[in-house]
Amino acid sequence: MSYDKYLFDFDGTLWARNADDKLLSIAEQNIKLLNDKLGDKAVVISGNTYASIRKKLTTVFTDLNDIKFDIWADASSTLYRKDTKIDIVKETIIETEADKIVKYLHTNYNITAEKIGYPETTNVKIKPLSELERTLLVDILNDIVFKELNITTCKAYKTGTTTVDILRKDDNKCSVFNYAKYNELKTIYIGDEIDSGNDMFIASLATDCIHVTNTQDTLGILKLL
Repeated sequence: MSYDKYLFDFDGTLWARNADDKLLSIAEQNIKLLNDKLGDKAVVISGNTYASIRKKLTTVFTDLNDIKFDIWADASSTLYRKDTKIDIVKETIIETEADKIVKYLHTNYNITAEKIGYPETTNVKIKPLSELERTLLVDILNDIVFKELNITTCKAYKTGTTTVDILRKDDNKCSVFNYAKYNELKTIYIGDEIDSGNDMFIASLATDCIHVTNTQDTLGILKLL
């Protein structure tokens, strides 16, 4: 079956989170196949920052203008095409709220949080954390911190394997899916967190989805396409 758009998660799907030489080779093969075989039918939708993704792509492309696929990054809020910012999903945290959260976490819990994407696509990221730390922090943020700061628009989520993201409520990958009108197309979503992570909601909106467990799985899929 062919699709209008092939949607991919990035970390853990196309690119291993902790890449040794072997995993780095697989990641680079994934990106090359994505670009050469799917081209502009492929879309990367990531909660990671574009700066982080861009650094990895420079190991594959001498000229980033050779990239044919679109990239939604910065908590899936900003569209990049050929290394240029093209469009923005507007529903993100208000910058003053992000400042309050960052200051509160540092003052009361000695936790360093990073405000990224501001002023256009503000969100807050805390990492690296253990699984126990992530679980406790998400509960503290959602049940205590936001109430004390009188912030009703934000929610904390566990993303990836070591990160907590603070986003606007309902600002997940579904926002991009609907904003970019992928809902009007035949799509397939490929990601490593479809069952319970941040891929789950967008996977349910796509025409089809595939749950991969690692980047090697993705390489096999790309070779078959």
